[in-house]
Amino acid sequence: MSVQTGRYIKTSPDSKRRTSHGIDVVYYLRLPDGRIKIGTSRDFLARVRRHRKRWGDVEVLAIEFGGRDLERQRHAEFADYRPDATELFHCGPRLAEHIAGIAPA
Repeated sequence: MSVQTGRYIKTSPDSKRRTSHGIDVVYYLRLPDGRIKIGTSRDFLARVRRHRKRWGDVEVLAIEFGGRDLERQRHAEFADYRPDATELFHCGPRLAEHIAGIAPA
């Protein structure tokens, strides 16, 4: 199963290989209901496959290099868009701007 990425993925020629072999990343996924999942993984491709089994077709919006500390920082930064204590956020203006800012031009 290949992982299809959205137009907002920050990438380099070897990013798929690098993000699936032990590099910590913080990722932003759009779920079918429009919510944004902000999570972290050392095996990004496997994590996306698991999320697709759970939620169906998810769109990869962006990836940042960083681990749990950066993930916690992003959760705090966008806490006003999080309706409960999960990693799921509504896509408010600041979050959308942040995702666009880490996406390639």
